[in-house]
Amino acid sequence: SGINAEYWKQLYQRRVREAVVSTQSTGLGFGEEPSLLVEQQNPTQKPVKRRSSGKKRAPPKITAQQLPVEKAKKRSTKPHAEVVICTSACHREDQGMVRSVATALGGIIKGQVDKSVTHIVVGTVRRTVNVMRGIVLGCHIVTLDWVTESVSNGGWASTDKFTLTSEFPSLHQSSAKRRSLSAKLFRGMGSLYLDPSCQPPPKELSELVTLCGGKVTGSRNRGKYCVGGSESDSVSEQWVLDSITSIHLQPTRPYLAVRSPSPEY
Repeated sequence: SGINAEYWKQLYQRRVREAVVSTQSTGLGFGEEPSLLVEQQNPTQKPVKRRSSGKKRAPPKITAQQLPVEKAKKRSTKPHAEVVICTSACHREDQGMVRSVATALGGIIKGQVDKSVTHIVVGTVRRTVNVMRGIVLGCHIVTLDWVTESVSNGGWASTDKFTLTSEFPSLHQSSAKRRSLSAKLFRGMGSLYLDPSCQPPPKELSELVTLCGGKVTGSRNRGKYCVGGSESDSVSEQWVLDSITSIHLQPTRPYLAVRSPSPEY
């Protein structure tokens, strides 16, 4: 009777355990600088195979009719703002769960963050391109717990308890304030030249710089700052990413001189 909330709870708990094991095995922790991940752009990477005692079963679909009656009655009849969700660094099963819950509760799923997206649901905490866009555009950036809580509520839960403020302190600021501050982050500081070797690639990095009020030039000689590359006057891509993450323009000096290997992403 009603949504199989226990199924989703157990699935998510299993994902948390897997994430902990993965973190311990790689020696990385949330306290370290998260890597930038461009999602779904490595067609050669094969999905991890999992053991199965029988045929693979797809997660059960959740429909609006399956919402608990007592929960549905408690939901307000006042109109709510449209919920548009994008996922970041989520397992396929978790993506299917988010999609099913969104269908049942009247939300919309998008594959890439744009100005219409209101919420980004994060599986593994990483500084992905979608998360970076979400910081700039004022999206709510939340854990999968927000989705399971919404299942229990029979309606979209508040994001307060599930926002990733520890990992991304700028999320303490309101969505409107983040949009306002981000829009003028690189404004008036001259053009940036993005070296072809940039990671993330120049196309994604250029989009982020432009969203933050900056200008990008295709000529190295015309650029006030050269981002990426091995020249002594270049600044690391991390300068751009750290400035966006904190929504505060970082000094360039710590990002000059000898470059360390590009982060895996």
